Amino acid sequence: MAQAEKAELKRIETLEHFNKNRETVIAEIKTALDSQEFGKATALLTEYRFVDDSTIHAIEAELQEKIAEAERAKKTTALLAELASAAESDLDKRMGLTKNLLDLHPGNEEYIKATDFYAHRIAEENEKKRTTEERKKKLGLQFSVWDGSHRTLEKLIKATMNDPRSYEHVETVYWDMEEHLIVRTTFRGKNIYGGVVPNWVKAKIDLDGNIIEVIETYP
Repeated sequence: MAQAEKAELKRIETLEHFNKNRETVIAEIKTALDSQEFGKATALLTEYRFVDDSTIHAIEAELQEKIAEAERAKKTTALLAELASAAESDLDKRMGLTKNLLDLHPGNEEYIKATDFYAHRIAEENEKKRTTEERKKKLGLQFSVWDGSHRTLEKLIKATMNDPRSYEHVETVYWDMEEHLIVRTTFRGKNIYGGVVPNWVKAKIDLDGNIIEVIETYP
């Protein structure tokens, strides 16, 4: 017997069996479906795929819906577990996870609020970074790229030295006090006796590089 003939014979036998045992077959499929035995329900529906029955079609649709629902629940559980373990500071990751949850559950108020919250936090952090970088760049202009000396403070030091030509920069450090800087420059220079001695000057300087006051000097 040809393969096609065997297949046709099998189809006819299946249809006959279904027509004689419709209620039993449907009950068996529904029981598997209600028990979430999706593999068994799928196998049974596949066996009766030739049957043109409205109840069978409805069960097929319900099965696909329940499979999708179970997969959605599985993904949701995994995403929530990952979200719970994600660092609070990792805003990009937490934002991505809440967006994935929202994709799985469109319209969910909790996930909408969480997504909006992280979007706002990320925007704030980006603005903070931008402001910090701009501030850092602005403050950097006050200092020499060659030796790190503070341009304005160095001019003041040279103007008050016994021999400005003997000025030798050693080190400049500063402390950012938000509203102003505290800058200390250590240098060498000749005193009135001609000896080269170490000195330092500490000054309060505004954010535009202007000296507000000299705080300390040594010696």
